[in-house]
Amino acid sequence: MRKSLLLVLVVLLVVSCTALGYAKAEKLDLDKSSPLVAIEGSSGWAIVNVADDTKTIIEIQVRNLAPGTTYYVWSNGPRGEFTTNIVGHGKFHFTLEGEEFTGYIAIRTADVAGANMVLYRQP
Repeated sequence: MRKSLLLVLVVLLVVSCTALGYAKAEKLDLDKSSPLVAIEGSSGWAIVNVADDTKTIIEIQVRNLAPGTTYYVWSNGPRGEFTTNIVGHGKFHFTLEGEEFTGYIAIRTADVAGANMVLYRQP
């Protein structure tokens, strides 16, 4: 009985590890050198999930940025916008279909080049 249970646990572990090996999700943290990160206590991350060879899903979360502020999201071009809530938290997600993730996401406070931005970069 113990050997059977041990065998089942080993098989489950191998299957779990194999599934994790095929998952291509990656967490990117806020770039601490960005001007917007100077806001006390700000934080954020992006989860980049490569679903298959033609589709990448990106989810962004930010915390403690300027409340009620609209941010524009760029990655391989403009992706959309979101507005932080009354405590400065916000989230946004988008999908890249048929194009490769270039390794950066920029969140700008204005829809113009050179505006302050929060960057996520692949390590």
